Amino acid sequence: MKKFISFSVLCIVISVVFAIPHGVADTNQGKIEIVSGSAVNSLAFSPDGKLLASGHNARNVEIWDATTGKKLVALEGHGDIDSWGGPAGKGSVNSVVFSPDGKVLASGGSDSRIILWDTGTWKQTKSLQAGSSWVSSLAFSPDGKLLASGGTDCLITLWDVATWQKVKELKGHDRAINSVVFSKDGRVLASGSEDRLVIMWDPSTGNRIATLDARSRRVCSIDFAPDARVLASGGNFPNIVLWDVAAASRLKLIPTTQRSMVLSLKYAADGKTLASSYYNGRIDLWETEAPFRRKMLSVESSPVNFLTFRQDGKVLASGDQAGKIIVWLNGVSPWGPPNIP
Repeated sequence: MKKFISFSVLCIVISVVFAIPHGVADTNQGKIEIVSGSAVNSLAFSPDGKLLASGHNARNVEIWDATTGKKLVALEGHGDIDSWGGPAGKGSVNSVVFSPDGKVLASGGSDSRIILWDTGTWKQTKSLQAGSSWVSSLAFSPDGKLLASGGTDCLITLWDVATWQKVKELKGHDRAINSVVFSKDGRVLASGSEDRLVIMWDPSTGNRIATLDARSRRVCSIDFAPDARVLASGGNFPNIVLWDVAAASRLKLIPTTQRSMVLSLKYAADGKTLASSYYNGRIDLWETEAPFRRKMLSVESSPVNFLTFRQDGKVLASGDQAGKIIVWLNGVSPWGPPNIP
């Protein structure tokens, strides 16, 4: 099968080296700034909100104290690029995700592997071979029974968490998959791809529910609203698209006014706020109902590759191509007084 390398995956080949020490946390009013030293491709809060995991270009995973920004441990285990033929030492960790019970951290890399880490000891407990493609996105089902992986081989693989065996391979995309996500009720798995399609799947059967054409050259990021009724997608198209999940139809276009690619989308826990980040370094917060007011949270000097909310939705974390991680403690809610955790 011909492989397509996504724009977001190509971006992570770039590494930035800083003169200041790696892992330094700068606590400013309302936020914690961390210099990690390598492009940030993925972020995940632990279910209890105490830890923040980050995946990097330098083939490593780093674990941070989410309240202080202190580095707690660096996890090394991913290897060189296996499926693209890049130079040795240029592998990357593209996705990190905690299991719902917080006992396992999964990381996926350009070495075609998914590594499972015990969060009690931070020891590697299992390594899964995900074909011969880059692993670009991972997602646990809400009940913790399945792990979904997507990559440059255009396939979505469902893994049984109890045995870590492949249970299904979902075929429908013809270009690299950039994002996979489960609805909060676990009934739908969605995937976004370089082929500009968003596909919704029934994870229990592996059947395709619907195919949505985002009318974009690529779909970089997707996320379900907490009530599972709406799915947001973003990419090259100059708008964020909100989809009606039940009707499998376009519900609303949110005009971003940005002539820049949407790299990441995340809903807050209450469903009232949607965060978006862009290649031009901007981070926006959106009201998810009319009049869809917008608040610009920040403009960074480098593409903001990834966003994630703490489980309670009161704290947002961002990671950029220059290796900076920001934990936004205040002002995440754009329509009222700052949220203080």
